[in-house]
Amino acid sequence: YGIADIDFTNCDSFWRIEWVDMSTIEDIYKHYEVLDGAGDSVSKHEDAYVSLLAACKAGDGQKRLAPSFISKFFKHFPKFADQAIDTLLDLCEEDDPTIRKLSIKGLPRLCQDMPEQVARISDVLTQLLQTEEQTELRIVREALLSLLKLDVKGSLAGVFSQILQGVETSREQAIKFLHRFVAPLIPQLLHCNKEAEEYFLHETKKVLAEDVTGEEFQVFMALLPKLKIMSSAPATEELTEMVASQAGLTEDFQAEDSDRVHKLISCMKSAIPFFQKGASVSTALLYICTSVLPAFEKVTDKDDVRLNLLQLVAEMSACRPPPETVDVCTPSVYDLLMVYCPSPPEMKSEETEAPNLQFSFVECLLFSLHQLCKVVILLPSYHSHYLQVEFACLCDCRVVVSWMEMKE
Repeated sequence: YGIADIDFTNCDSFWRIEWVDMSTIEDIYKHYEVLDGAGDSVSKHEDAYVSLLAACKAGDGQKRLAPSFISKFFKHFPKFADQAIDTLLDLCEEDDPTIRKLSIKGLPRLCQDMPEQVARISDVLTQLLQTEEQTELRIVREALLSLLKLDVKGSLAGVFSQILQGVETSREQAIKFLHRFVAPLIPQLLHCNKEAEEYFLHETKKVLAEDVTGEEFQVFMALLPKLKIMSSAPATEELTEMVASQAGLTEDFQAEDSDRVHKLISCMKSAIPFFQKGASVSTALLYICTSVLPAFEKVTDKDDVRLNLLQLVAEMSACRPPPETVDVCTPSVYDLLMVYCPSPPEMKSEETEAPNLQFSFVECLLFSLHQLCKVVILLPSYHSHYLQVEFACLCDCRVVVSWMEMKE
C-alpha cells in the first residue's frame, strides 16, 4: 500500500499504537518516574498510565515490569479501571509463568481501591487454582486469602461461582480450597460477620441441592458446624434434613447398589455430630433399622461396609432416640444379633471347631441393644425381655471367647 492508501482520520490513535509497539523497558521506567514524582497531581498524567497499560502488549520484559506499576497507581485513574483489570487478567493467561505470577500478585491490590471488583477477581483466581506449578499455586492461594480478609462475602462469591458453574477441575480445586484454607479461618472471618455467614450457608445449600459426591458432602458438612449461626437447634435440625435428603432416606434401600450404600454411610457419618448435639435421630435410625438391617446379608462385605453400617447404628443408638423409635428399632437389632451370636460350643469335645464369631459385629449390636434398652428401661409399660437377651448374648460370647483361648 502507498502512503495515500492509509486513513489518517484517527491519527492520534494510530501514532500511539505504533509508539507503544516500540515501547522499551526504559520507556516504562520513565512513565513510572513521571507518575511517582507527580505527588498529588498524579491523576493528571493519564498518558503515562495509559502507556503502562499498552506496554503489556509488547515484549515479555515489558509484561514482567508493567503489572506492579499498573496496580500501584490504579486508584488514581478510575477512568481506566476496567482496562487495567482486563490487562492484568490477560497477563494471567500468558505462557511465561513469571509474567503470570507477577500479574496474580497485582490483582488483590486493585481490589483494595475498588472493593466492588472482589467477586470478579476472586472468580478468576479460583480458576487459576488449577495450575500444576506449585509456586504459582501458592501465590494464587495467598492472593485469594488476602481477598478474603479484605471482603469475605465478595471473595466467597467468586469461589462458590466456580463450585456451582465452573468446569469439573475448577470445582474440585475450589472445594479443596474451602476445606484446607478457609475452614481454619471461619471463626476469624465469619463469626463477626453475620451477613457473610448467612451467605456461606445459602451458597452451601445450593451446592448440596445438586448431586454432590459423598466426599464433597462430607467436606461441606464439616464446614457448616463451624458457623456461629449453626449452633441453634433449628439450624441443626435443618442440617439433618439436608443429610436425610442427600442420603436418600425417603427412597427404598437398594442393598446391591454399592454406590448408594457408600453414600448412605458417608452422609450418616456426617450427621452424627448433629445428632449428638440434640438433633432428632429418629428418621435416620428408623430407616437404618427397618430398611437396612433386614437386608443386611445382601450388602457387600467389601471395605468393611457392613461393619460401618453397624457402627452407625451403635452411634445413633447412643443419641437418645425417643421411646417410640426405640420400640420399632429394637427388634431389628435383636434379630441381627441372634444371627451373629452363636451358641457356645460343647466344651467336652476336643474336636469341636471354633465358631465363626464376628466379634466386631456382635460388639456393635450388643452396644446398640444396650443403648436402646436404656431409653425405655424405666418405662412401666416396657418389659425387660431385650435386656435379658442382651445379658444372655454377652455371657455366650464370653464363653465362646474363653473356649477359643483354651483351644489355642
